[in-house]
Amino acid sequence: MASLKHTLLGFLSYSPMTGYEISKKFFRFVRPAMSQIYRNLNAMADEGLVKSERIEQEKLPSRNKFEITAAGRRELKRWVKEPPVNAGEREPIILKLWFGSRISKEELISSLEVYSKGVEEELQFRKTKARSAIQKGLQDFASPMDRLYWNLANDYAIWRLESFLEWKENAKILIKGFKESDRE
Repeated sequence: MASLKHTLLGFLSYSPMTGYEISKKFFRFVRPAMSQIYRNLNAMADEGLVKSERIEQEKLPSRNKFEITAAGRRELKRWVKEPPVNAGEREPIILKLWFGSRISKEELISSLEVYSKGVEEELQFRKTKARSAIQKGLQDFASPMDRLYWNLANDYAIWRLESFLEWKENAKILIKGFKESDRE
C-alpha cells in the first residue's frame, strides 16, 4: 500500500492545494478521512516537506493551502525511485482465501461475490471517469508526460481488476466442484 505521506507529496507536486481539494480531485475508493489528510499535511509541514499558507475567506472558515517544498520534491523523487514492495500475503483477499476452508463453500463464494462488486465498480470507474479525467489532464495542469504515466497506472489497475474477475470465475468453478470426500 502506498504511503499517504508520499501520495500527498505527489499530488502537491502538481499544484498547491488544500487537503479538501486533494481529497475531491484525487481520492476515489480509498478516501482517507479529512482529519488523516490534514494530520499528514501538518506533520509534513513540521518536517519541512510542505509549507502552508492560511487563506482567510469572507463568510467561510479560513483554509490552509499546502505547497511542496524543495525538500518535499527531493523526498518524493527518492520514494518514486525506490522499487515497489510486493504486498504478498498482506493483501486481505489472499489471507481470507488461505483460511477459506474454515467456512462453507457457499459462504466463501458469497464473500468473493461481495468483494467482486467493489472490483467491478472500480473497474467501471477506471474505464470511464478516470480515463476521461486523465485525457482532460485533471483540469489541464498535467503535462503530456504526466498523462502518459497516469494512463499506464490506470491501465495496470484495469488489468489487475479484470484479471481478478476472470480468476474469480475460475475459482468459483473449482470451489463448487470440490467434493467434501476430497477434504482430507
